[in-house]
Amino acid sequence: MINEGDRITETQTIYIYTESGVCSDESSFTISIDLLACENSEEAIKSKFPNFFTPNGDGTNDTWKVNQKLFLLEGTVTIYNRYGKLISQFDAINGEWDGYSNGRRLPASDYWYKFEGIDGEINSTGHFALKR
Repeated sequence: MINEGDRITETQTIYIYTESGVCSDESSFTISIDLLACENSEEAIKSKFPNFFTPNGDGTNDTWKVNQKLFLLEGTVTIYNRYGKLISQFDAINGEWDGYSNGRRLPASDYWYKFEGIDGEINSTGHFALKR
């Protein structure tokens, strides 16, 4: 039973009953909430960063960049290698990384990113694979 002020999270089925004398009717519907649409959730923010990219010139996944679909994620992305060396830094809205640093093609490996929102409140870190 849902009461006024109750919160619906994820998926919930709502049943509606109507009674009038000897007659009754029942109806139901399901409400689904996409947690990725909640811009401030950690899950939504993590989903913006790809798990891998393949800079091989085939036109698919050739650069690593923030997915800006559904909502904008504004801030700075910094990429490090596995030893913590700074590789690249760019704006989350327009920037991307092509797998090069100082004109040198970097090897296939795991790389780490750090995202800092422009307001300083949203911060996220993670890793991804560069596949050659």
